[in-house]
Amino acid sequence: LQYVLDRGEDADWFNSTSIQIFAILSLAGLVGAVAWLLYTDRPIVNLRALANRNFALGTIMIFAMGVILYSSSVLIPQLAQQRLGYTATLAGLLLSPGAMLLLFIIPVVGRVLPLMQTRLIIVFGFTCLGFACLNAAHLNAQPDFYTMAKLRAYQTFGVAFLFVPISTMAYATLPQALNRDAASLYTMFRNIGGSVGIAIATAMVTERGQVHMAHMAARMTPYDPAFNQTLARSSAALVGSAIPPTGITAAATGQIYQTLITQSSIMAYLDLFEYCGILSFLLVPLCFLLPGTRPGTRQAPAAH
Repeated sequence: LQYVLDRGEDADWFNSTSIQIFAILSLAGLVGAVAWLLYTDRPIVNLRALANRNFALGTIMIFAMGVILYSSSVLIPQLAQQRLGYTATLAGLLLSPGAMLLLFIIPVVGRVLPLMQTRLIIVFGFTCLGFACLNAAHLNAQPDFYTMAKLRAYQTFGVAFLFVPISTMAYATLPQALNRDAASLYTMFRNIGGSVGIAIATAMVTERGQVHMAHMAARMTPYDPAFNQTLARSSAALVGSAIPPTGITAAATGQIYQTLITQSSIMAYLDLFEYCGILSFLLVPLCFLLPGTRPGTRQAPAAH
């Protein structure tokens, strides 16, 4: 599965024989492992922990949060380095304010957790994360360092209200005998969510960039007045440079093409931020399937 996720974009996904083979092997291994774990007397990991509703919902939420968190963690530095000209150090520093904010807010969430329904805290977290991602989807073509760092801080603010509450709710009604198995499953879903998020983000940036480029390139013709005006301005700006007069038009066209590549790529990143925001909002109704209790509150036994 890791090979499929990591190499899928470079190998053109299921048009590649190797991707097809590894996908079939992954599916067969997954089905075989589930069957063996369910029917063996002493399984390595007891999958029956997923029969608990709270834990099943918790794993779905932590998987989705992994998709959003890790994909956005890749998108911001990648956008900064590839399209905005940041060094690797500056791109890494973009994530630092968000990490510091996370360190300060998580203890506050721990204090608030016993005072209100856990599911409402999770709703607040996903709502904040959704608005933060949608806000990032409206970046201009040349955002500065402060704007990029602020967008990352907005995202981590919502994430701070998800880590502890989701895990608290996931284990709230789980039998103590299943805690060890549940911890393994919970961590696995979070990690797989991160891998899936990174793979999908990388693939969709390329795909959406090609879509935007195709739409914009359709207007780069001598029959389009806007293109002719842009070409004339670019050519006039190159007059008097080291470029010979016979090559000015070609050089101006090349500059316009480079601008097209940059803009289509940035628009692809903005699309991904928008998709992350939509996914966050889609998770909000799922939160209301969780019981409306506070940590430490004893739930009434289910009726038979």
